[in-house]
Amino acid sequence: MSEKSESSCNCKCNHDSKINIIYSCSGASNVGQLSNEIALIISESGKASMGCLIGIGAEIPPMMINAKSADSVIVIDGCPQCCGKKILEKAEIPNIKSFIVTEMGVKKTHDLRGDRDLSSKLADIITDTK
Repeated sequence: MSEKSESSCNCKCNHDSKINIIYSCSGASNVGQLSNEIALIISESGKASMGCLIGIGAEIPPMMINAKSADSVIVIDGCPQCCGKKILEKAEIPNIKSFIVTEMGVKKTHDLRGDRDLSSKLADIITDTK
């Protein structure tokens, strides 16, 4: 059994292959909610396992171990503030690939509703560039 397989992980990913973790902004705007929805879609597809960004910010040991041992870490931020990316960088998480929803053509509003069709399209773009 590999060292990565022994970490306490509740994900559905196959530990015999690469470990990909996705984190998302869940900010109080349409793009924050889209970020979260995109991460859910990617996680449900099995292409990455969703991680808890708040757990990284709180420095929860098992979550930190999983993030630091991942082969790749995707973070989806809603806007250019890049709160998610900043949390991961502050925690010294390696292998970060960052995406920003507003840079993918979505205008930020303070509406808290996501758009499943748009989320699916953006999830496809992210997984195609990963």
